[in-house]
Amino acid sequence: MSHEAEDPATPRAGAPSAEPSGPPAEGHAPVDTTAMGRASEVPGPCGRATTLYRLVDLDALRAFALLGIFLVNVQTFADPASLLGTPSPTDAAGTAAHALVAGLLMGKFYILFSFLFGYSFALLWQATARRAAAAGRPDDFAAVALRRFAGLFVLGLAHGLLLFTGDILLTYALAGTLLLGLRYIGPRAARVTAAIIIGVVGAGMVAIAALMGLALSAPEFESMLQSELSATANLLAQPYAQFLIGIYPSTLASMVFVQGPVAFSAFLVGLSAAKDHWFERLTRRTLLRVLLVGAAVGLPGAAATAWAYVGLHPLVGSTAAFGVAALTGPFLTAAYVAALLLLFRSGPGRRVRNALVPAGQMALSNYLGQSVVMVAIYTDYGLDLANRVHPFAALGICGAVFAAQLVLSALWMRRFARGPVEGLLRALTYWQRPSWRRGAPEPEPVRG
Repeated sequence: MSHEAEDPATPRAGAPSAEPSGPPAEGHAPVDTTAMGRASEVPGPCGRATTLYRLVDLDALRAFALLGIFLVNVQTFADPASLLGTPSPTDAAGTAAHALVAGLLMGKFYILFSFLFGYSFALLWQATARRAAAAGRPDDFAAVALRRFAGLFVLGLAHGLLLFTGDILLTYALAGTLLLGLRYIGPRAARVTAAIIIGVVGAGMVAIAALMGLALSAPEFESMLQSELSATANLLAQPYAQFLIGIYPSTLASMVFVQGPVAFSAFLVGLSAAKDHWFERLTRRTLLRVLLVGAAVGLPGAAATAWAYVGLHPLVGSTAAFGVAALTGPFLTAAYVAALLLLFRSGPGRRVRNALVPAGQMALSNYLGQSVVMVAIYTDYGLDLANRVHPFAALGICGAVFAAQLVLSALWMRRFARGPVEGLLRALTYWQRPSWRRGAPEPEPVRG
């Protein structure tokens, strides 16, 4: 349950077109000393005029979340047995690496990506309404959104069966359809609903872990567990392509019914944030308060998550760790975001932000690209180094790959308006011929 992914396919948050449009100046990442830029009044999703800001900070946050997700997901490539709650034995340093990832990263970054999905959903809704109003046509947002989710569904299915069984794009497509039906929910009701979902899932997973711990002493449970481990060993011995097909039903169930509700709760918070214009109204004082409160709750939760993950029976520990992370992870995620936004308001921080922005603008392409690279390194598609790379070395490889993605993303976005996969998804969203070039005309509303 530690496999994280994002909605890398969300439109470029904060851009007036709600689509990845690239840097405003050819060859340079956006530089916006106010982190808000210019605003315009357009019809909004709440039935009133809404101010659109060019929030390049959100692109940088999306890239930051992409790195965190990568560092969590690599564990299932480097040690496939961890996917099934039975990680391979390692040394003290390897255990420390697992503890750091579980405590500080697991359950933190896919929440951030899910939040950004909900926020960008509102921006896409807003932009679609603006185009429809300008053309004098009925708002066709439902058709636009459903085509987008259909694209995510197909991408997710292919990604899960061919590259990475922990894919969450398919889950995002299903949860996004539910969000579409609830898009008129009020901001406060959205936040309350999200809190209830998080509480139920987190407490439920902790309770399940406790029951599993009690059952470990029962001979019947031990026999069943050994049978499952034997089946797991047989599955892990298969070629990677067969492993993906064999494990997909169980991981898909976990993604949809366990991580899915947590992601959906973050969708609701992101939608609420967009309707209430959170990012436009953030002050330094507010960010400092969020940082302190988030760290005060999130860091003890991170310590408990890490202890459960490495200190308990693997199956019990991974279940308990997910539950604790679900309950406390949003606080630490909020602290991370507040710290980054404070950093982005400084001179050196703006340079960091600008380095991250291009990768965030084409995050779907980068997310899928990470899977391609990891498959080439760790599976029999390529070098087949699974179980032969130390956990800390695996994290280092992730850092090197992500650094390369930052460079490649900057080079790509200097020339094109959107990432390679983003262009295909945009074409499906607006039912038009794919285009990656700068200056492409805005899509005409398509009747649903």
